[in-house]
Amino acid sequence: MNVTNQGNQITLIVSHNSDFKDWTSCICNYDVKIKMSHPLPDNYHLKVYYAGRDMKCDEVDFVYNDPISIVQNKKTSVIFNSAKSLPIY
Repeated sequence: MNVTNQGNQITLIVSHNSDFKDWTSCICNYDVKIKMSHPLPDNYHLKVYYAGRDMKCDEVDFVYNDPISIVQNKKTSVIFNSAKSLPIY
C-alpha cells in the first residue's frame, strides 16, 4: 500500500505482495483498513488505484475517485468499484 497526501487530495495505491500462481482460482472480498496520522477534519478528494506487485498503475484505472469528508472522531468508509480487481502481474 502506498499513500500520498498533497493538499486536499489523498491517493492510495493498493497492491498485493504474494505470488498468485500459488492461489486457487477464486473471487475474494477484502476489507482494507487504512490509518492516516492525524488527518485534519476537512473535505478531500480520494483516488484509489489497484496495482500489481511492481506498484505500477494506470492513471485512468482507478477503483475510487470521489470526494470524501473526514470528520473528527468518526470513521470514513468508501466502497470501491467492484468491477475491477487487483492485477496478477
